[in-house]
Amino acid sequence: MYKYFMRYLNTTFIKKQKYSEADLSYGGFSVEQSDQMLEIGELALDTWKRLMIEPLKETLLKLILHEVYSDRVGGSVNQTVLHGVINSFVNVEEYKKKHPLHLYEDIFETPFLKETGDYYRQEAAKLKDDYNCSEYMEKVIMRLDNEDFRSRKFLHPSSYNKVTHECQQRMIADHLQFLHGECKDMVKQERRKDLSHMYQLLKPIHGGLGVLILEVETHIKQTGLAAVKNLKGENIPAQFVESMLEVHQKYTELIQSVFQTDQQFVGALDKACAAAINYKHNPRHACKSPELLAKYCDNLLKKSSKGFSDNELDDKLSSCITVFKYLDDKDVYQRFYARMLAKRLIYSQSASMDAEEAMINKLKFEAFYNGKFSGRKLTWLHSFCSAELKFNHLKRPYFVTMGTFHMAVLLLFNNCDCLTFKDLLDNTKLPSKELSKQLESLLETKIISTEGDINHNSTFSLNGSYTNKRTKFKITAAAQKDTPHVISQARARFAPSIPMIKKCIEALIDKQYIERTASSSDEYSYVA
Repeated sequence: MYKYFMRYLNTTFIKKQKYSEADLSYGGFSVEQSDQMLEIGELALDTWKRLMIEPLKETLLKLILHEVYSDRVGGSVNQTVLHGVINSFVNVEEYKKKHPLHLYEDIFETPFLKETGDYYRQEAAKLKDDYNCSEYMEKVIMRLDNEDFRSRKFLHPSSYNKVTHECQQRMIADHLQFLHGECKDMVKQERRKDLSHMYQLLKPIHGGLGVLILEVETHIKQTGLAAVKNLKGENIPAQFVESMLEVHQKYTELIQSVFQTDQQFVGALDKACAAAINYKHNPRHACKSPELLAKYCDNLLKKSSKGFSDNELDDKLSSCITVFKYLDDKDVYQRFYARMLAKRLIYSQSASMDAEEAMINKLKFEAFYNGKFSGRKLTWLHSFCSAELKFNHLKRPYFVTMGTFHMAVLLLFNNCDCLTFKDLLDNTKLPSKELSKQLESLLETKIISTEGDINHNSTFSLNGSYTNKRTKFKITAAAQKDTPHVISQARARFAPSIPMIKKCIEALIDKQYIERTASSSDEYSYVA
């Protein structure tokens, strides 16, 4: 009966007298929450706070701190009572919409954190006097775990991180110089357990890991340099690559297991490996690493290499990319690799064309380029690419080298012998002018045929009676055939041959000294 009466009183009288949160926030009322009428339950809690907690707060705090201290030193504590008293500071003001933890923080949390800090300041000093660094770290980790468990036994959840932070400041941050001073020997001796403990302690501290990261980077760099500095004997390229891979694999595993693959330590590994791989024996001479890596790849891809299985060879080629990504002079590596690749192909020394193709695919810039230059667009210049097709539709087979666009056109004749200009346009997606240029080359070689000049109504047929004295030949792109204007300009100084001037022009285009103009196929512009 009493319960229903109190509920009726709350709903019909008290709530009608109270301002809502919206009224207080937006209604322009200047009413303090303490001036508002309380509901029956809230009034009981407020009475308990005024008559019991506030008069006894100093005595309660002293008793609570004594009980917590007793628990820290292994004494017997009534957990239920202590937890109930501490959390009563929260429960008694839970009805408040704003700052419900104010009493808890004011009466208990603030002095408790100060007392915790004082306790662990003394504890840290005592531990340092009694133990070496390795033992000190183990004790600190144990104390932190115990204090975190203690917080969860007695305190409100809002205090957990604050207590942990206070303990870390007193036992770790206040002794950074001591801990940092031990990092060098720990890293040099690779004491994994100690390094794991050091990382665990220093990570939460602002600026705590800097010295440890630097020592790890220095140690890996020295190890890498020792592995590649004085290579002697046979097969130096293999010694260089495999020694660096061993260093990289060893410290990658260490960073994973000890430092939880922390990206700061991964960055230190990358810097150290880059410094070792790009080391110059003589500052005046070029770095030998690109050449050594290219030779190592060459040895793997030659027929004379050891009898590796396909999977083993692929793994070794993938490992080469690990070293490749650290090279500063990737263009030097490219020149060596291209020269050796050409020799393997010309003299039929390649162990596997699949392996050659796989390696070239591994060396492509696309993901790296997009990550490094996110504001730029990487465009492939297909007009400079070439392909080799085998003609099987004639009386004898022919192997024909041609441009990518020629190939795109001819492959469409696999499905039919006759195609319209519109069919070719829709399937190749080439601009009309470019398609006409490619068709001209194919018509001149008589591989395909049409009636009259090329226009949008033209129909093209595959020439089934095509013959050639050579079984291997090349179709030259139309853009490369138009060179008279260039030759006439050079004739005043010397008389170049057409193949030579074409080769020089292509080299200058590759090096981005000149570029073809959009208006004409035999005009070139200097690239500033």
